[in-house]
Amino acid sequence: MVRFRLNRSGDRRLNSALYMVAITRLSHHQRSQEYMAKRLGGLAPMEYRTKTATAEQPVTALC
Repeated sequence: MVRFRLNRSGDRRLNSALYMVAITRLSHHQRSQEYMAKRLGGLAPMEYRTKTATAEQPVTALC
């Protein structure tokens, strides 16, 4: 499997096209769905994001 990293500072159209390909593939391709389920540990994407966002994070002072 070849991974392509989205260019964080590059072409917005290209990033948008790659994102749409990934989302469409996840919704229609069985192997992609299995891969994502394995990566997320069986959690739904929103559950995974909530879990990672609420993890203990150090609080830093702004001053």
